[in-house]
Amino acid sequence: LSGGQTRHETAVEADVMAQWLLKREKIPAQHLLLERGSVNTRQNLCNTHRMLGDQSLPAGQVRIVTSDFHCWRTARLAAACGLSGATVCGSRTMVLIAPLYHLRETLAIVYGVLRRDDAQKNTRGEKEQG
Repeated sequence: LSGGQTRHETAVEADVMAQWLLKREKIPAQHLLLERGSVNTRQNLCNTHRMLGDQSLPAGQVRIVTSDFHCWRTARLAAACGLSGATVCGSRTMVLIAPLYHLRETLAIVYGVLRRDDAQKNTRGEKEQG
């Protein structure tokens, strides 16, 4: 379970998910691995990959559960963080708020592309100077 606490949140996301699973699904605590340090999707995935370490997990062994609107970007980020064999599953977003979250996700995708382009330009500039 992956997720830390941003300044806008009142609890650590991983802890909230763990409490829910322990209470409602009766999942034994020893079966839960919590990553509490991340504050965005990339950190969620990369920190989780680091926590899994060198375990050779067969394709499909890792399942990433997120919101339906977030699946595409999550799958791409998971692959970039080394979780290329992971399965991404989406939960349905309530109809009334779905348009807002789909718009937000679209903007996040555009931002990610622009950020990556800036990083590539900076790397190329450093190589040309060095």
